[in-house]
Amino acid sequence: MKSVSQILQQSHHLVHTLIERCTALQQIDRAFKAYLPLALRSHCRVVNVRDHRLIIWADNAPYATRLRYLSDEILQRGLTDPYLQGLRIQKLDIKVRSVNREVITPSPASLIKRRPHLSTETAMLLQNVAHSLKDQGLRTVLLRLARHTDKG
Repeated sequence: MKSVSQILQQSHHLVHTLIERCTALQQIDRAFKAYLPLALRSHCRVVNVRDHRLIIWADNAPYATRLRYLSDEILQRGLTDPYLQGLRIQKLDIKVRSVNREVITPSPASLIKRRPHLSTETAMLLQNVAHSLKDQGLRTVLLRLARHTDKG
């Protein structure tokens, strides 16, 4: 069996190729982040380059949206960057990927299907509106909704 250092010294080995790829992505990520506002830099990262596209993960939807608004400007500025220029990036693919990817198991109580309830006052208003309508279908639906009161 080969040692880890022997495997890493072999330039044709898969692990060596993966390390080179990771190093390249880190350099691209650093170059990319240089064009971002400071507040955005720690909330997104380049995770892949494919088909002249940078695949970027953002921590949440607001950061992803902000990044999308800046994407044209980033692409224009990136054309002169030595790390990004050779990639001929044409598009940013921005995906939301939370940093805290915890598995959340729903409680048994939350799995029980609950019927929505209305206050008595809201139910009465729905009934009044329903009785004033000529449309039979809408009247039936509103009366059915009015039965979902807090009192059951």
